[in-house]
Order: sequence, then structure tokens, then C-alpha cells
Amino acid sequence: MIKKIHRWLPLVVLIGLLLLFFSLHLDKYLSFNTLRENHALLIAWTQTHYFIAPLIFIVFYTTAVAISIPGAVLLTLTGGFLFGVFWGVLFVVISATLGATILFFAVRTALGDWFAQKASGWIERMRRGFQHNAFSYLVTLRLIPLFPFWAVNIVPALLNIRAKTFVTATFLGIIPGTTVYVMVGNGLSQIFAANQTPNLGIIFELQILGPLLALAVLSLMPVLYQFSTRKHQNHHSFSDISRVINCDLAIIGGGAGGLSLASGCSQLGLKVVLVESGKMGGDCLNYGCIPSKSLLAAAKTFYYAKHATHFGVHTEAIKINFEQVMQHVHQIIDNISEHDSVQRFESLGVQVIKQVGKFLTPDTLQAGDSIIKAKRFVIATGSSPFIPPIPGLDAVSYFTNETIFDLKEQPEHLIVIGGGPIGCELAQAFAMLGSKVTLLEGLNLLPKDDPDCVAVLRTQMKSMNILIYEQIEITQINSHPDKGISVCFEFQNTQFIITASHLLIATGRRANVKPLDLEKAGVKLTSKGVEVNKYLQTSNKKIYALGDVTGLYQFTHMASYQAGIALRNIVFKLPSKVDYRAIPWVTYTDPELAHVGIGVSDALRHPDTQIIEWPFVDNDRAQTEHTLNGKIKIITDKKARILGVTIVGPHAGELILPWVMAIREKKTLRSFTDVIVPYPTLSEISKRVAGSFYAPKLFSNKTRMLVRWLQKIG
Repeated sequence: MIKKIHRWLPLVVLIGLLLLFFSLHLDKYLSFNTLRENHALLIAWTQTHYFIAPLIFIVFYTTAVAISIPGAVLLTLTGGFLFGVFWGVLFVVISATLGATILFFAVRTALGDWFAQKASGWIERMRRGFQHNAFSYLVTLRLIPLFPFWAVNIVPALLNIRAKTFVTATFLGIIPGTTVYVMVGNGLSQIFAANQTPNLGIIFELQILGPLLALAVLSLMPVLYQFSTRKHQNHHSFSDISRVINCDLAIIGGGAGGLSLASGCSQLGLKVVLVESGKMGGDCLNYGCIPSKSLLAAAKTFYYAKHATHFGVHTEAIKINFEQVMQHVHQIIDNISEHDSVQRFESLGVQVIKQVGKFLTPDTLQAGDSIIKAKRFVIATGSSPFIPPIPGLDAVSYFTNETIFDLKEQPEHLIVIGGGPIGCELAQAFAMLGSKVTLLEGLNLLPKDDPDCVAVLRTQMKSMNILIYEQIEITQINSHPDKGISVCFEFQNTQFIITASHLLIATGRRANVKPLDLEKAGVKLTSKGVEVNKYLQTSNKKIYALGDVTGLYQFTHMASYQAGIALRNIVFKLPSKVDYRAIPWVTYTDPELAHVGIGVSDALRHPDTQIIEWPFVDNDRAQTEHTLNGKIKIITDKKARILGVTIVGPHAGELILPWVMAIREKKTLRSFTDVIVPYPTLSEISKRVAGSFYAPKLFSNKTRMLVRWLQKIG
């Protein structure tokens, strides 16, 4: 809410100043008669105060333009009247550019994103066309004084023109017209001194407007040339498409990976086009990481406030307002979405096209009525919820992670099908909020994680009254108008039927490749997604893929990492390979479950590996906060080099970071025993587990014999 107020505040201030100006009837002083009647006084005062007079003029002119007071021509004449041609032109151009820029930013900040989202049809085509030739159009509009100055400030703001383009075109475009009118204003002094009435109609005669119109036509020549070239290209290849865009890089997908790459490449000087048909920010911002963690934060706050008696805290009257919880979730999304907005990326120089992209040829992409020809393409279209072929599922109303956060009323009983990270997190969130929850999983909970650590989480979830069924087979789903939704499944050779008010499907994700027509681009697919090599190139070496669409590691941080690899390969032409040795992942349940490196199943296949553990119950900080459920498990080779780490416990996602760095840098446990760790902190657990590796040798009989010998000779 505060950020929304900040967006509107500059525009509201400008509107308030404009209303104040007219309410005080100050407009009556902005007249030619006022200038004529006070010409001697104004000139004398200006000559006496030759430093402060220009400053006052610039401030007033800037404010007048910013709040769109009528009378720009009169103010420009006044500049020549008071300061002469050279200084008059300089002061007017600076003032007009400053005022126009202030209004531009105020309107764009308040309304730019809204207009971009609402624009459709011919308005959207006009917006994209204007952006494509923004500099030429703006210079033309500035050269022709027939267009209101305030309108030429507001329209580009609504069309999300780059600030640099707007300021440059404004500064250069107003110089010719300003020079003409300042020269006219400079001659007013002699006319006023002779007590004559000037003929201001000359300003609009052909000898004045003619050169300006000629300059305007000249400024349109690049646009006319591009139109002619595009028409010729369309006649030969794409006659049904309105325009062809040539760029260095075209990115399909505005999620974490696509946005990271677009931002970096554009700021490094590449011409970048970003094609995104959905919400900017992708799944993580709008349907995944951010809303789920926001919901979990609210749920944990409520749950632990209710279960705080061991601290001597009693909160029997505490209650939940589910509607406000969901408002909190969406407010967090809104707060973060500004960083991923169309406006921000267009300000970075990225051309954003809100359309579905599909390949026509190996080097040509269609997005709406645009044809994009790029030197390189990147596929970053992410993934979507996988809906399993369960009998009856298509006939009932169910939720996925893309729709569950639109709930208005709290579920009385929620069935979650799927025991992966999404299923476990949301099952626990709704359970902590007070809903009855049943979790169904065909295999085991979190099968990619360490079974012993998952067991700690399973125990905690059951203590929250979550009913968990694993290794089941769902046979039928039915809808009952009065009773809700029933799920029939087989568990340990017994048939079960559970009926609930709501159903959530969280059975994994699949790559978004269907609308891309990848076969036309020569891009091969695997069963999981787009096939890529170690450089993230597809079978078409000019097309890269990253993030969830590859089906490799479906994490936001992985997409961002791959974006960095792709940037080095595309921009700097450096043969950079992906390194998957130290990929961390975290399940944000309570307790959290974090992992990096190899797992126990991998370790068992190598006889030289060792596994050591340390429980949270032996950590003093965990004791103070009563967060005792958890452990850290380390896998090393015989030289104590760290190969894999799993942590289950409070803040496991934060505690895993030094282990990620250690694996990446091929460090041993010695690097943890030698550091000084603040006391009392949960981080001590890392030093303790590392020390436990060396303890048997340190306190062995051989070591004690050596110590006794040293004492004797000492």
C-alpha cells in the first residue's frame, strides 16, 4: 500500500499545484498585457539581479511546464524579452526539458504499468509502434508547435517510452522552435519602448512555421525509410504481419531466468526483445515461491502464537481472519512485482511484447502481429502444474498452486494430492491456519531428499494433525453437491474414501513448450523438456534454453544461475559451462529441509565416503527457542572433503549457504573447525558437526600418549 501511495504522490502533487494556481487566479497574470505593462520594471529588475533572475525564471518555467499551465509560447517570448537570444534559448530549453521530464516521470510512475496492462487492439499496436520509433516521433512532435506541449509529455509516459529517449528528443526537438520564439521575444523590448502594439500573428505565419514543418518532415525520414523497408520485406515474406523487428537477442518468457538475462544483456548494450504473454515475474512471483512463503509466514505466526504455553505465553483468544491473510499474500506479490514490471524493463531498454511467441523458422519468431528476427534466442517459458490422469478428476473442481491463492474462504477440509515440496508446504500452511488437511502421495514424501531427515518433517506434520497416506494408488475422484469432493484410493491393500471441501493437485510440473512450435526451430525435446548441452544450447546452436523449461532443476535460483551462464556465452562469446555440483534446494516447511551435493543413496555406492550427524537438540540457541526438531547430516570422502549436506531444522535454508560454498570450492571440514562462530547461534551446528569428524582421532589413545610424552619433556 505504501509503495502504491509513493507511485501516485508525484502526480497528485502536480495536480494539486495546478488546482492551487487556478484557485488563486494566478492565470490572469499570464497575459501579454501584463508583460507589456511591466516591461520596464521587469527588465530593470533582471539587469539588477542578473544571478537570481535566471534562477527564478527557470524555477517558474519548469513548474509551469510540469503542472501544464497554458501559456508556453508567452513564457518563451518572455525568455527572449528578458535575457536576449542566447541566454533566453538556453534558459527556456533547460526549463522546458526539466518540466517535461518531471511530468513524464510522474505520469509514467502512476499510470504507466496500468496503461500497459489495459492497452489492447489498436492502442497496443500504437504503443509498440511508437516505442519502435520513439525518438523520431518525439522530435517531430516537438518541432511542430501545433501539438500541445503538455500532451507530448503525457502520451509518451503512458506508452512507456524510455526516459533517456524522451529527455534527449525533448531537449533537441524544442531548440529550433524555442530559438524562433525567443528571437521574436527579444524584439518586444524595442516595440514596447516605442509604445507600439506588436503583431503576434506573425508567429503563426508561413515564414515562421515553414522551417519548423520542414524540420519535422526531416525528422520523420528514418521512420518513413523503416516503413518502406518493412513493407518491402512483408511483401516478400510476411505479408500478414504488421512489422518486422531485428534485434540481438529475443527472450521468450518473463520469469526469473528471462528477466535476469534481459536486464543484464540490455544494460551491456544488446538490443533485447522480451516476449511474455502472462504476468511478468513468472510462476515464482505470482503463483509459487512468493505467495506460498507469504502464506507460510502468516500460518506460522498464528500457529506458534497458539502453541506458546511452553514460554509461559497464553493466547487462548487468538483467531484467524482468512480474508486478511490472503490480502497479505497478494500485497507481498504487489510489492515485489514493481521490480519485474514492464515499465522497469522498458526503462532498461528492453522491448517488451505481451504476446504468445512461436517459431516460424529456425531464426524467426512470431509474437502477435510482430515478426522477430534475432541473432540469438533464449527459451525461458518455465513450467506449469502437471495434472495426473486420475479417473473423475476432470469432472470436479480442484485447485493448483496457480489458483489456490485466490481462495476467499478458508477450507474446512483440504485434500492435497502430491507429497513434493509444493504439496508439503501448502498442506502444512493450511493445517497451521486451522484447516483439516489430508495429504496423499503415491510414493514417499519428498523422495529426492534424505529419508532420515524427511522422517523428522513427517513426524512434525503429523503432530499438526495432518493425515498422511504414502505409497497409495488413487482410483477415483467424485464430486458431491452437498458433501464436497471424495477421493477413493488403495492403501496397504485396503480401499479408503475421504471426503473434503477442497482439493489441491500438487503432483509436479511440466515444461511449457506446447505453443512454441519448436519443431520449426529445429529444437529437440526430452521427456522432461527442452534438450540443452553444457552451454545451455539447444539442438539449434543459436537458440538457448534455461530454467524450468529444460526440466533439469526447477528452482528459481537455478534459472537465475543459468541466465548468468547464458549471458557469458551470448554477450562475451565465452565458452561457459554449467556446474551442477553445488545446487542447493530448500523445502520451506516447518522444520525447513535443505540440501546440497550428493545424497545418502549416492554415498552408499562409494565405500570411501563417511556420514556424520549432529542434532539440533545439542545446540544452545535451539534450546532457547524450543526448536529442537532437526539435524545436520554431512557426507565426506576419506580426506574430509565435503560432498553433500542435508539439514532439517529451523532456518535450514539459511544454514545451508556456507556448505554450498564449501562444496563449490572443494573445501574440507577443517575450514569449518577453524572459524569463530558467534554464540549462541544456530550456525554453531556447522562447526560442531565438523569438529565431531576429527574428535575420534583427536582424543584417541595415540594422541593421549603423545600429550603425556610432551608433558614429561616440558
